[in-house]
Amino acid sequence: MNLPELENHLIQLESKGMETRGVLRLLINEHCRCGNIERVLELRKSFHSKGYRESAGMKTSLMHAYIMNDHLDDALSLYSSIKEQHPNFKIDEFKIVDLACLLIKSQQFTRALEILKYEAQFRRIQGGPQLVKNCWKLLGACEDEMELQKLFSMLIQLKYCTPSNIILGPLVKIHLKKENLDKAVSVYKECVTNYKCTPLQLELLSAVVRAEKLDLMQEVLNYSAQVHGSESMVVPCIASFAQNGLYKILGKFLLEVSAISKEEMEKRCERWVYENNLLALETLAKACQPLRSNVIDKPVLYTSIMKIHSINNDCEAAVSFYRELVRNEIEIPKNVSNELLQLVQRCKYELPQELA
Repeated sequence: MNLPELENHLIQLESKGMETRGVLRLLINEHCRCGNIERVLELRKSFHSKGYRESAGMKTSLMHAYIMNDHLDDALSLYSSIKEQHPNFKIDEFKIVDLACLLIKSQQFTRALEILKYEAQFRRIQGGPQLVKNCWKLLGACEDEMELQKLFSMLIQLKYCTPSNIILGPLVKIHLKKENLDKAVSVYKECVTNYKCTPLQLELLSAVVRAEKLDLMQEVLNYSAQVHGSESMVVPCIASFAQNGLYKILGKFLLEVSAISKEEMEKRCERWVYENNLLALETLAKACQPLRSNVIDKPVLYTSIMKIHSINNDCEAAVSFYRELVRNEIEIPKNVSNELLQLVQRCKYELPQELA
């Protein structure tokens, strides 16, 4: 039964003076899952008034609902209740990590570490892929560099997670937020050296490019190449220039590049279409216009631009782009023409006579 059906069922049972424990338990769990805290409080009051006792499983569901809705005191109260009344019950690891996250957001860093340590003393922490997102959010909640490093070391030591691009991302991000690019690059280099990982590679590249810190950009590229190889760094570098609208620097870079992976470049264009990043595509198109077609797959690039106009139902921009290709005497790929025709037909837009 869904929530409305369960609510109706509760009314029917209560009107007949019948047992309601089962439906109350289901309703509490469902409202917990949906984050309906006010209704949870009402149902718990009814549950307790009838002399029913909450199981450890119910309490953990309630605790997590409180965590997800930033009710820290209520969550901690239930956590203590579980530890006291159900000492052998194992709370799901993701709920423990989420509780620690809320504690850190509430400026209770020490308490968060105490709970993480305590749980690891009496059980074997499984960790694994299912916990990565929770650990990433936990690390991202830290705003102090020293605390973040301490928390990261503990999570790794206690096996809540293992080093990866995702987990290491917050260690770089904290410095990007403060625009401390030297420190961000320094931490990035440590991640490469110690873990063979390249967290926030493109975001870091974009930041140093925007700041015109070409020396730092070269450091990022050199260290990234240790993990991915020199050739694989070409497309990320192109992306960092393109996403910041730096077509002149990008044009010079393209002249010096010996080889560009067609497959990787196509994937990057697909990603830009997905992100609706018209600036990046238009910057790359402008930069590679005077270059030979074998440097960048221009048909893929032009088709990607037209796809974004189509996704946005922007007939004016699509027609303007098409005219620009004609004006520059560029051979128009069939896919571009097809995208334009499908767009104008869908939007019932009348093409200018010279293009009809």
